[in-house]
Amino acid sequence: MSCALFLFFLLAPLSAYIEPVKQTVDVGKKAILNCSIYGYPIKKVTWYKDGQPLAPGSHMTLETETALVIDEVARENEGMYQCMVENDQDSAQGSSLLMLGGKINL
Repeated sequence: MSCALFLFFLLAPLSAYIEPVKQTVDVGKKAILNCSIYGYPIKKVTWYKDGQPLAPGSHMTLETETALVIDEVARENEGMYQCMVENDQDSAQGSSLLMLGGKINL
């Protein structure tokens, strides 16, 4: 009796969505961006702001790979945020616009 080994590779197209898609936050308040990721396999998740890789700092943290928290929004935080998901065959990105509200001191 012979045994055959079958390997199945499950691939599902990647997609990414950030919620909220657009938000207005007052300076000094908290902003949270959640990236929902679908597909398989997922090898890498990278965050960008205005097309540049995001470097979390003292008031900006990645609570998880898919949740970006800005504890105290400042002028420099306004812009377009992207969540990029990748594997060897595919990539996808979601985006969200963060705008400043309320009184802004120049």
